[in-house]
Amino acid sequence: MPIIYCQPENEEEFQSYLQVRFEVLRKPLNMPQGTEKDELDLEAIHIIAKDGRKIVGGGRIHFVDEKTAQVRFMAVLNSFKGQGIGAEILLNLEKFAFNQGRNKIFLNAREPAVGFYEKCGYKVVSGPFDLIGIQHFLMEKIKKI
Repeated sequence: MPIIYCQPENEEEFQSYLQVRFEVLRKPLNMPQGTEKDELDLEAIHIIAKDGRKIVGGGRIHFVDEKTAQVRFMAVLNSFKGQGIGAEILLNLEKFAFNQGRNKIFLNAREPAVGFYEKCGYKVVSGPFDLIGIQHFLMEKIKKI
């Protein structure tokens, strides 16, 4: 069955997606449940990856200003990594932002994820710096006009 990429269609899918974010991004750092979400979730665009009815990954993008957007909370379950799922989620988020007139997208990449984002066209702008207790790098992608 092919992976489907879409926005969460109901509250159950959204909660399953939040659980994936927690399991991948926060639980390994011994952070408590609830730290996988923030106040911008309500205004952000979320893309999830579904294998049948199972949510296997997701990410979100929100607008910072008229030209800039930020990607956050990119997560793919470990058992589904290496299949291009993260790249497809990111591509869907980028398309949305670029179609809404944003030409710059930035993100804070964990050190082990820098190579992934570089393959997706992002460049390191600064770092490393500490964020939630681990090293991150500020990365950006600018759409050529």
